Amino acid sequence: MSDKLLDQLNAHLETFLQLWTQQMSDAGYLAHTTAKRDDCIESFNGVIESIRKMVPAAEIPTFAPLMRRAQDGACYMLQTAKNHRHRGITAGMFLGCFKTLIHSLEDIVLTLGLKDGEKLEAVLRIRRVCDVLETTFISDWEQSSDHDMTERLQGVNRQLTLKKNRYENIYRSTSDLVILTDDQGLVIEVNPETEKYVSAELLHGKPLCQFLRIDCQDMGQMLTKFTAGESHEVSSLDNQHVFSLRIVPLSRVSLAAQEYMLILSDITLLVNHRQELEQRVAERTADLSHSQNLLQQEKAQTDEMNVTLRNVMKSIESERRDLEQKISCRISTHLLPALEKIRHETAHTNRSSFLDLIQEQLISLTSGFDSELDAGMLKLSKTEIRICNFIQAGCSSKEISEAMNLAFDTVRTHRKNIRTKLGLKGKDVNLHLFLASRNCPPPEKI
Repeated sequence: MSDKLLDQLNAHLETFLQLWTQQMSDAGYLAHTTAKRDDCIESFNGVIESIRKMVPAAEIPTFAPLMRRAQDGACYMLQTAKNHRHRGITAGMFLGCFKTLIHSLEDIVLTLGLKDGEKLEAVLRIRRVCDVLETTFISDWEQSSDHDMTERLQGVNRQLTLKKNRYENIYRSTSDLVILTDDQGLVIEVNPETEKYVSAELLHGKPLCQFLRIDCQDMGQMLTKFTAGESHEVSSLDNQHVFSLRIVPLSRVSLAAQEYMLILSDITLLVNHRQELEQRVAERTADLSHSQNLLQQEKAQTDEMNVTLRNVMKSIESERRDLEQKISCRISTHLLPALEKIRHETAHTNRSSFLDLIQEQLISLTSGFDSELDAGMLKLSKTEIRICNFIQAGCSSKEISEAMNLAFDTVRTHRKNIRTKLGLKGKDVNLHLFLASRNCPPPEKI
């Protein structure tokens, strides 16, 4: 038989196990078998290996040649038969289970993508190898004495009892809750740890929803909602406890077992601690968010203050430039010409008057330019300055002419010159009012 065909059969192992389980159930063997899932897989592999060793790929051998090859090819399956015999399985039951195995294997062959002739040859090879295996099983079975069988069976029973006690101790001493249910989800048995939470009498024969807060009618719905073998968080019916639930189908160990084992670990303290941590995280997150909002507000205020400060700095810089320009202009247009006049003035009295005016202008530079137009006084002559002092004091032209011993027309001429030099010519500005707001040198300094 070709290795390719045998590899195809190996690839359909799970389908084979389903078919074999169903056929054993239909034949009435499944409820009595002691075989585990691993035993079934080993039987499948044993048959495939026997076919591989006993049947050449190029022929369909007859019974006699196969019997001669059985010494090497059937040894594995022969040991399998002995193991089941030692467990107390009868020859009829073993052969019946073996027949269902062969029928399941043939059903798999019929589903493969082969030609009809190839399927027929494969089925013939399988049947002839299995006929040889059956003959070998019966021959070995008949050779075993009743005494030998009894001793082996007693030994197996002792081992089973020890294992049973071991697992019973584990079952009773574990700190987890262990609940056994049937395929409808009705409770069959609970361990002592479970009874610390709920009485076994209240659970026995009842659905799990009598204890756990789950909305499932049977195990089919539970397995749809809670994947087998994975941990799931569930609550007790009174919401006093939280459990980590893990569902273990016992059919994973024995194909004949239809029960389920539910393992519950009490994680109430962990869940409470987790909720406290989540609350703390939420509070810290809220505080952090509030702090971030405050920081954003402060940043916005800082940015606004920076903008204001930059505007103030620009305004100060602009005022500084204006001040420098005004000072430079006043120095170049008023103070420097006055100094030039002093340089050429020979009369001590006139020099003193001009110096007094320059002093007043320098003082005004430090007082915020309150007397900005006083610099125009530097353009006046000594006589014109004295006349300005009289006008500022409220004297009329006649009074000035008498006080200064000047002709009336001369005073009027000086007044015109003063208006011209002060930039008032042609303007409707009263000279007395104009001079009253300006800094003129006091009469005693002239």
